[in-house]
Amino acid sequence: MVMPEKQTKNKSFLLFIFFLSLSLGLGLVTLLFAVPPAVVSAEVCTHSLSPWEQIADIPVARVEGQSGVVDGKLYALGGFYGGWQRTKRVDVYDPATNTWTRKADMPIETTHGSFTVVDEEIWVVGGFNNYDTVTAGWYVTNKVYIYNTQTDTWRQGPDLPGRRAAGVLALIGRNLHYIGGTMEDRRTDSPDHWVLNVDNEAAGWIPSVPYPRPRNHAGYGVVNGKIVIAGGVFSHDGPTNGQDLTIVDIFDPATNTWQIGVDMSYWRSHHEPGTFGFNDKLIMAGGSNLPGNGGLNRVTEYDPVAGTTREVRQYPAWNRSPISKVIGDYLYVISGVLNDRRGWRSRITYTCVPGTTTGTTGGTTTGGTTGTTTGGTTGTTGTTGTTTGGTTTGGTTTGGTTTGGTTTGGTTTGGTTT
Repeated sequence: MVMPEKQTKNKSFLLFIFFLSLSLGLGLVTLLFAVPPAVVSAEVCTHSLSPWEQIADIPVARVEGQSGVVDGKLYALGGFYGGWQRTKRVDVYDPATNTWTRKADMPIETTHGSFTVVDEEIWVVGGFNNYDTVTAGWYVTNKVYIYNTQTDTWRQGPDLPGRRAAGVLALIGRNLHYIGGTMEDRRTDSPDHWVLNVDNEAAGWIPSVPYPRPRNHAGYGVVNGKIVIAGGVFSHDGPTNGQDLTIVDIFDPATNTWQIGVDMSYWRSHHEPGTFGFNDKLIMAGGSNLPGNGGLNRVTEYDPVAGTTREVRQYPAWNRSPISKVIGDYLYVISGVLNDRRGWRSRITYTCVPGTTTGTTGGTTTGGTTGTTTGGTTGTTGTTGTTTGGTTTGGTTTGGTTTGGTTTGGTTTGGTTT
């Protein structure tokens, strides 16, 4: 039997409406009961310190001096001691023997110099020296002095374009960045940012992107390939001196731009000798906290990504501008007070807690295994700020070898210890 053409068309139309409704209904059900995408929180990593152990006294106390670590030994160069006397003395500490040894003196007595390690040399740039008869030693200099740790000798590097003290000095790749600091009158903060290629010293210091919030006595270090500058003070001898700062500025050499970071949770300055980048954080020891407490006896970490300030451990003595460095598995904090030659060390550990995943099953899943890094190695160059290598059982570790989530001898991202 042949159906009429009209009935055939009606049947086709009804079938079309049926399948359209079914598709729309299934789509609505999917929308109503779709599983939301998973949300993964970030991994949280923090430092911890063991109880402090006292080490051999430094031969001469140091405040606002310069320092550096080369071949596992800590060098202390210049600084104040006693009744604000300046010294050109250089001493080196060997953790293996717990002893100090005197080395060749600096060419001039220098405090407030900015410093960093380049290969096996320690650069001291600018600062206050003793060649001014008017201010009896508080002369701001533009000189650059370079100490060779292998030959125990000094040489002079290319002068800064202007006289500066208590500024920032950081090594990114093969470029040294000098930023800010107080100018010759010791009242005006410099916005200048100069760059020197250490493989072409003859080219001198080249202007770069100006410092957005000029200041002096800020703590600084290289973290993840960026220069992080925290705290400080406006105008060294000016009317605002005595008001420490919480502000943070971050320079990214990859994009040649400045970024305003999240403020620290409290005021801090004069901590530049004890501040450096380590394991994706800025580590700060000692410093000034004005108005309020004249000094700090604490080790603090600042996370420039999360914008958080966290206290790691109190230090056994009040100090203002101590020497602080990591060597092997230990953090060392030395002197920082005019008449106090004591120093301490503490085993430093870096622990990471994995993030959590939510939204896939209606509950929370904690992924991975907590990893712990004891100590670490501070980088010195690193254009990308990442040190790689190593094998992990049950995961991936940057630097070192991990078994079951514990690494001995971790890594520092960022390159320069200051």
